[in-house]
Amino acid sequence: MTGDLSLADEEGSQVVIEESISVYRDPDRDGEVVAATDDQEVPLGIIDQTVSRMEDGSAPVVVKPTSEGVDIRNKGNRNDLIVSVGGEERSVPEGSATHVSDTATVDIGHSVTLEVVAK
Repeated sequence: MTGDLSLADEEGSQVVIEESISVYRDPDRDGEVVAATDDQEVPLGIIDQTVSRMEDGSAPVVVKPTSEGVDIRNKGNRNDLIVSVGGEERSVPEGSATHVSDTATVDIGHSVTLEVVAK
């Protein structure tokens, strides 16, 4: 499957989920949150100091397509990710992952909520 990743309830950059996407705060962009693949880095248009930065080349939040939806992994975000699907919330602590096969919102920081749409 593929999907789309964007800021929830905001107009702005949208990233097609065809491969693993790293989401992190970029200190070189004054703390702007970006979504990056191996080929591109897409600024999401929001600054949030509570989203973790990359450490040792590893992104704190990774979104990856699977054959049945999208995996959302907290690889090092100091805040738990809060994933909401159909009115049900799941907490994803550091080192854990969850799977979605529909539209989900993902709180990754104080003011950053992503929308992940599995297609």
